[in-house]
Amino acid sequence: KQQTAMRRNKHFLFRSLMMLMALCSSGMALADKAGGQLSNGKWSISDDGVLTVTVSGALSNFKGTVNGGNAHSCKSPWYDYSDIIKEVNCNATSVGDFAFYGLDKVGKASIPNATSVGTCSFFHFGNGELILELPKVKSVGDYAFSRCGIKRLRLPVVETIGSGVWEDTYSYGGPFCKTE
Repeated sequence: KQQTAMRRNKHFLFRSLMMLMALCSSGMALADKAGGQLSNGKWSISDDGVLTVTVSGALSNFKGTVNGGNAHSCKSPWYDYSDIIKEVNCNATSVGDFAFYGLDKVGKASIPNATSVGTCSFFHFGNGELILELPKVKSVGDYAFSRCGIKRLRLPVVETIGSGVWEDTYSYGGPFCKTE
């Protein structure tokens, strides 16, 4: 009886291990299936690192602090996934404070509807090869692009620019264009 019970346990463990291996090989992983609700929409991160933010209207401000040009303590829901986010797509009409803070692996971003970007909204954003076009942005908040790795930034209709916006902004392999 004891040997029969041991065989059953071995078979159970073997089947469990095989199911777990099948789930892992199918690409199921917790970090790859991240997402959640926002007050006026939702967000998700795909298996290939694309952050999609779909909201009705403006993307809310997120908590963070600025002290002498240094941003700290970002609380956007996707910040904890900054190591896997490689692309950002957002339909917001306004980008809130600290919204995309710290997403330094991003190489592609599309935010075509935004008319304003808040304080530190793109602080430490971009992998150095990022070309970011914000065709409708008229207002840029303080430190919005500080410490960014943006190869080219296009803001064709900007009217108001806050303080420290370009502070410590760097570029790899090409000229940095604040506006065109």
